[in-house]
Amino acid sequence: DYLRKATGVNIVVNWGALHDAKVDESTAITLGLKAVSLRAALEAVLQAAQADPRLGMAVNDNVLEISTVEALMSAAHAVTRVYDVRDLLEAAPQSPQLPDSGLNQQAAPPPNGKKPWPDTDVSDLISSVETAVFPDQWRDKGGESSSVREFKGALIVTAPPIVQDGVSQTLAQLGATLNKPVH
Repeated sequence: DYLRKATGVNIVVNWGALHDAKVDESTAITLGLKAVSLRAALEAVLQAAQADPRLGMAVNDNVLEISTVEALMSAAHAVTRVYDVRDLLEAAPQSPQLPDSGLNQQAAPPPNGKKPWPDTDVSDLISSVETAVFPDQWRDKGGESSSVREFKGALIVTAPPIVQDGVSQTLAQLGATLNKPVH
């Protein structure tokens, strides 16, 4: 309630799932945090609750939901989002930062000046995302809630918001890594 009032963010708590995890509304959690993001504050609160199963959060349609990770992984929560990854794929040949990912392969520029979308670059990027973000949830890896495919330089991800948050963070980290100057 304090964080909801202090930030004005729409925060919804799935108390049914939290009760199943033995977390009660009257459980007091006190933290001495200063100058941290809402995400960092909530992560600290969720960790302090020490619930089993593990607690998590996900954002969908400007609503931040707090629940168990298991409940947030439900296929019923799945949404589809499109991530433009052309900059990652175009930056990949110059990047020395990800040597094991296969994203660094040099390719001859196409004659029309447009980058082709070689399957190896895209499949390596998809593999990196699936390995970094809830690896057991991807359908092509035996999971039930998440899928990803590429179309013309975009990743189309159908997954629960908690997975989408991880995909977004992972792609941002890859972008930051790929775009860092080389010294």
